Amino acid sequence: MPVSPVVCPKEPLSRDLDVSVSISRPITEIATDMTMICFVTPDVEFSAGNGRVQFFSTMKALSAAVPANSAAYWAGNAFFSRDDRPKTLAVGRVFTEPTAAELTGGQVALSGLANVTEGAFDIEVNDALVSVSGLSFNGTPTVAEVAEVLNTAMASKGVTVAASGNALRLVTTQAGDGASLGYAAAPSSGTDVSALLGLTSAKAASNIPGYTPGDLVSEIGLIQTAARCAGNAVYGWAIDAQYRDTDEQKAVADWAEGQSPAIFGACTNAPNAYDTANTTNIGYYAMNSGYRRTFTFYHDNPQVYPEMSYLALALSVNYALNNSTLTMKFKQLPGIGTVPLTETQLAALESRRINTYVSIGNTSSVIREGVQAASDWFTDSLVNLDNYKEELQVEVYNVFLRNKKVPYTQAGQNLLVSAAAKINRRYTDNGTFAPRDVESDNTETGYDTLPATSITPASVAGATMSERAARIAPPIAITAYEAGAFHSVAIAVSVYN
Repeated sequence: MPVSPVVCPKEPLSRDLDVSVSISRPITEIATDMTMICFVTPDVEFSAGNGRVQFFSTMKALSAAVPANSAAYWAGNAFFSRDDRPKTLAVGRVFTEPTAAELTGGQVALSGLANVTEGAFDIEVNDALVSVSGLSFNGTPTVAEVAEVLNTAMASKGVTVAASGNALRLVTTQAGDGASLGYAAAPSSGTDVSALLGLTSAKAASNIPGYTPGDLVSEIGLIQTAARCAGNAVYGWAIDAQYRDTDEQKAVADWAEGQSPAIFGACTNAPNAYDTANTTNIGYYAMNSGYRRTFTFYHDNPQVYPEMSYLALALSVNYALNNSTLTMKFKQLPGIGTVPLTETQLAALESRRINTYVSIGNTSSVIREGVQAASDWFTDSLVNLDNYKEELQVEVYNVFLRNKKVPYTQAGQNLLVSAAAKINRRYTDNGTFAPRDVESDNTETGYDTLPATSITPASVAGATMSERAARIAPPIAITAYEAGAFHSVAIAVSVYN
């Protein structure tokens, strides 16, 4: 070891000899953001890969990315017309025809290609190794000129090439399952230009295999996966109006019921929605199936998306705030026209648990009825309880993450109970739960008030040997009373002389 030229006889010793401080950031789980709504449509030009779902925080950004007057435009307009809405809207593309494989490269190194006359690279096309050689770039080419040279060289190999900004985009002429493009690699002879062209994984090239699309539900599954890859979990779903009153719409309702969690807005424009003898309408189908994760809406205008405005309102609640929960009945849908209905037609819709938007009295426009398809399920209840479940699960899970261990003792159980109690208080404060008055013969008033929530853990002492061996905590039972809401009232007036 070399001798240091600096000598300090007064250099102090470290305090670590007596006080050692170690700082770490504990791992914690965060709750899923359950405000994301995805509108599903085939009429947008998104890529077949993860880019099949895109996210927008303004109507201006959405308008620039989707065709004018398209379904996505009008659905987005219904969403962004609300002030009380989630921050971001997702739009997912449904593919209906087989897609080709694509390779989008990183930035082309134009200066490196200058005056290359025998450029070459190898690449797999549809799982077969292909050699591309004899590439000549005179002077300092542009990306468009590079693309033209490659397009000429690869046309006979089943690939077309075009410029995409400062990069190249290769597409197979073959489409569907089996179409594929690998990354470019060094050739056996010639000047290697694979990296200069930006077509290697090291240069951030990305490839998407070709595939043959399935039905609407399978496409939604791919959109759901792509959204998760982007760090967004979709909770609310709505679909293009072209799927209304079709078997595909019913299939999406079937799919949504199996998701945990999800909420699907199904709209119908068919007059048979208020025909009580009809059994083919989506409203009857979802109600008869007892689907609590689907709500149905009737509107007479096929271009309008009331379900988007309704979803935006339902998912706008900030559960961290006091008294923030809401009921969906009596609310407005900004920018959505009301539906002219007779009381008989409205009653028929209500009998099928189909929501609609009508004019009431002289000046009011309101949602009727604010319900899910399943009997006794209101939209606010579903959304509130889904959020409660998510936050409860995460808060209790974090007890395990934050502690070295949760001992199999009363003290350990108290940690779990305390976490659950925290979320119970939060959801009492925000208005999801409330104390419940019940009849009682044990009080002078004739009623007793039960707490909004209560927690009853099973005794640790009662745990079996097998439960202890498996480290399964005694179950914890929670009783909670929904706050609910008044939706109608009868007033009796007695008039005396």
